[in-house]
Amino acid sequence: MTEGNERQDDFAVTVIEIDYTPNTLDPGRVFRSMAALIEAFQSIDRNLAGAVSATVEPEVYLERVEAGSIRAVLRTLLREVDDDALKNLDWKPLVGQYLVKGKQQLLTWLDGKSKVESRTEVLGLREGLLEIAPDNVEGLRLSARPIPIERLLDDLRKLSDGVAPLLPSDSAEFEFDGISTTIETRFRISQDEIELLLTQQTVESTAEMVLLVKKPDYLGRSRWEFKLGDQTVEAKMRDEAWLDGFRTGHTILKPGYSLRAIVKSEMAIGFEAAVVATRYEVLRVLGVIATDSPAQHHLPPGDEAG
Repeated sequence: MTEGNERQDDFAVTVIEIDYTPNTLDPGRVFRSMAALIEAFQSIDRNLAGAVSATVEPEVYLERVEAGSIRAVLRTLLREVDDDALKNLDWKPLVGQYLVKGKQQLLTWLDGKSKVESRTEVLGLREGLLEIAPDNVEGLRLSARPIPIERLLDDLRKLSDGVAPLLPSDSAEFEFDGISTTIETRFRISQDEIELLLTQQTVESTAEMVLLVKKPDYLGRSRWEFKLGDQTVEAKMRDEAWLDGFRTGHTILKPGYSLRAIVKSEMAIGFEAAVVATRYEVLRVLGVIATDSPAQHHLPPGDEAG
């Protein structure tokens, strides 16, 4: 698993424990939750390590799984990547302790929360993680900086996805060195909610476009999937009259067919002027084009539609 000359204090041994209610339906939920939580904590480790050094990579190994309550015992190795400044320096215990404290602080922040109320809350979490990060301690060239808020929110989403399969009667904990920290199982955050938290302003436009149909929505419960130029995009279908014809079989769509339509795009701009996301709505279908020619997938805006 590791090189023979690795020192024991290069590692942090942590435990994720799920205490489940026996004799309940969907037993696979416990294992789905455990797998997702392991991946969530791996992502958190990467982002915490990246906040103190761009050249430190944590590697997580599954040491064993214990019965009773499901307990995954994980061992984390810290590896430097071609950084002469860190060679022969005793930085690993310092960073390893930070990874553990960072996860504990994040989970403590989540305790009692079912959702994120505001961007300000997340900025407070980020500031708290920065305050406990090692920064030029004992001459080590570690330069602490804030975790990008979009990465922090994505880690929160992964934790949310990790506990989502659990029942209200189930519970989960993170353990290190005999100290247990509760993993809040009621917390939920979606990708749409993350986009709202990251968005400072939105810019809307309406134009005629040709969209190559990639994945229709036959049941009317989700978005359609299209190819727009080289991109795959999702769009809500707002033209109910056209949808009725499609669902009753009056309008035929075959592989390679495109829709000529009036499309509204809403571009979400973040607080640092970056594009957070672009959402699309098909307002009106003008016709079906029986072609998969790449040159016709995206028409110039032309006349604006009201």
